[in-house]
Amino acid sequence: MNTYLQACHDVTKNPFVIWVTGSIIVSLLIWLAHYVSVFLTIGSMLMVNLRVLGFAGKNQTVTEIADFYAPWMWIGLAVLFATGIPMLLGDATLFCTNGVFGFNMLVTAVAAASGVFIRKMAPAWDRPSGIPIGARIAAIVSILLWVGTILSAVEVPAISGVP
Repeated sequence: MNTYLQACHDVTKNPFVIWVTGSIIVSLLIWLAHYVSVFLTIGSMLMVNLRVLGFAGKNQTVTEIADFYAPWMWIGLAVLFATGIPMLLGDATLFCTNGVFGFNMLVTAVAAASGVFIRKMAPAWDRPSGIPIGARIAAIVSILLWVGTILSAVEVPAISGVP
């Protein structure tokens, strides 16, 4: 067994990881928090993207919508990360050998970066002449990245055999 796979296997033997994965209540709370944070993160980004596209919040500027939803996006991402680590560690050997999991992490990181980009650019997009076409393209790309995150996340358990 190579060093990478050995490290993935060894982490599952950590006493903390064994405690987390062995406790039904703790595991359920982690999974619940993880899924709620997914909805919180993606939902907040979707609302900002829909405003950029002109489908939501038409009575507010892009900056106002972005300012309102940005804290929810950051809270969601923080909880997503904090709960994802113990979930990963519990089945590290399976996740370490799953290419879809790596793809999901990559797409999630790029989608989060698109959220940061859109949030930072929001004030520049509040123009009397309207939202620039480049902003609309960025919003569409961001939505597609989040859809890719969801679709790849659904496939991770199916491919790795994680229940």
